[in-house]
Amino acid sequence: MKKTLFITSALVGAGMLAAAPAAAAEKIKLGLGGFMEQWAGFADQDDTWAGTRDYGSFDIKSDTEVFFTGSTKLDNGLTISATVELEADRSSGGTIDDSFIEISSGTLGTLQLGAAGDAVNGIAVYAPDVGIGNTDGDVGTWIVKPTANFIDNSVTFTDLGNGNKVNYISPTFGGLSVVATFMPDGSNNDQNQPNYATGGVGMAYGVGAAYSRQIEGVGLSMDVGYSVTENAAALLGELEVYHAGINLTYAGFTFGGSYGNFQQEDDLGFNSTALQDGYAFDVGLAYATGPYSLSLSYFGQELEGNSATAGEEKTSSVMLSGAYNMGPGVDIKGSVFRAEYEDEVTTATQNNEGWGAVAGMAIEF
Repeated sequence: MKKTLFITSALVGAGMLAAAPAAAAEKIKLGLGGFMEQWAGFADQDDTWAGTRDYGSFDIKSDTEVFFTGSTKLDNGLTISATVELEADRSSGGTIDDSFIEISSGTLGTLQLGAAGDAVNGIAVYAPDVGIGNTDGDVGTWIVKPTANFIDNSVTFTDLGNGNKVNYISPTFGGLSVVATFMPDGSNNDQNQPNYATGGVGMAYGVGAAYSRQIEGVGLSMDVGYSVTENAAALLGELEVYHAGINLTYAGFTFGGSYGNFQQEDDLGFNSTALQDGYAFDVGLAYATGPYSLSLSYFGQELEGNSATAGEEKTSSVMLSGAYNMGPGVDIKGSVFRAEYEDEVTTATQNNEGWGAVAGMAIEF
């Protein structure tokens, strides 16, 4: 539904400054913003996979966050801002999503310090979709993925998450900008020293570049990215991810997609059960006219999974979405989709497929 809000947060802070520069040495005052999405939908699971499981076919889901943001411009020309993002759904228990300081300069770029989103994933370009999203894992909340060892990953680029990190975003020159991110310990977000012997995600880092421009009425947006996640305690080896995406726009149409290549070492030899070694891609076409928009997209993925079993784990989904803008920050959206999860083995409990229809309202405030 909502992807990483890293770039959104950065641009909101910059936009506030551009619209109303603060006086010299003025203390930061936090403003309020955020979004809310409410969805109702129907989903049908494969009877063979479902077996004795009694999943309901109808459900209501929500996704809500509240932003607290503020900024000030110092006498030396630097802009200092603060951002705190609060998960506001009942299921989240009111947890903090992002919490970081941002230091910006028009000539030097932006530095983010704290629990911020992943800078490299934040600039990534994906296939267009105007509904619930076909490349961010939301399909899996309706068409249930098999449990056990089936890899829960439905993206073309691995998000390094919102752990404590340093992000850098360069100024844009001729449509080109570059970013970098470094996270000392993805499993430890408290005040303790990183302890890689305790397992989980260790050090992670990445770099990326984005480019956009208009050429004879055709809009071009593209990116390339690279990230490394060093898993701790030799549970699984280092994961390298390469990503490239492109979108072309013309006369209301948007066509594009992305490709991700996952390369993971097998530290446990022939016993690893959740190797993210493989590839994923998406492709889509969207059209917008006035307040109306429509899109069709496809996502496919193959990953190694269990190294002791021949074959790959496969995920695929196709989605038709529509949206209507009722006014500033208020949209009605809907998606119809079909998804299939194919395991390396033919066991019924490890293979599922189905279809779903979801509609709802998304508001920004």
